[in-house]
Amino acid sequence: MTCAGTTLTIVPALRSYTPVLMAQPLPWWADRLVIPVVFALVGASIAFGTSQVTGWLDRRRAKRAFLRAIRLELLSLQEQLQASLDEVEASTERLRRNVAAPPQLVGTIRNTVFTSQLGKISDLSDPLVMEITKLYSDLPVLTQIIEVLNQHSRELPKDDGSAQLAQRIRGVLSIVTALSVKLKGFLAVISGLVARLPE
Repeated sequence: MTCAGTTLTIVPALRSYTPVLMAQPLPWWADRLVIPVVFALVGASIAFGTSQVTGWLDRRRAKRAFLRAIRLELLSLQEQLQASLDEVEASTERLRRNVAAPPQLVGTIRNTVFTSQLGKISDLSDPLVMEITKLYSDLPVLTQIIEVLNQHSRELPKDDGSAQLAQRIRGVLSIVTALSVKLKGFLAVISGLVARLPE
């Protein structure tokens, strides 16, 4: 192009060209073997992870439900043992005055929830569950003491002289005293556990 005696040359701008990659087909073994195996592994991993999380949540829910039920049972047991302790302490005073009036106790301990639900807990190594298990495994001591007390109490009214009666009263009094100590110990343990259990 000429303009008033000068010549202008227009040079087209250089364009940058990027090579276009042509999509190449996958080899048959990658298409038929590798891709299905990768998808199967990814699916299995997701299913495994989901089942692990679901299992963990189920175990956690079961443990929490167990601990809540145990709390209610321990509160009921606490009332039972407190009533027994009140009866034992009242009879202790009578026996110290040489009145042959031993306590009337039933040797049945409330443990239905514990015995029926413990099998649903998978992690028994939890410290709180271990303490609960120890408490319930120690409770039969009370039943044994109550059985011995009831046996001695049945022999108390025998009419074979005041000396023998005084000796039997002392025997029952020693059993009642031991039972009182055990009841106070169990009540303290139960009170501590109830404070730590979920409502």
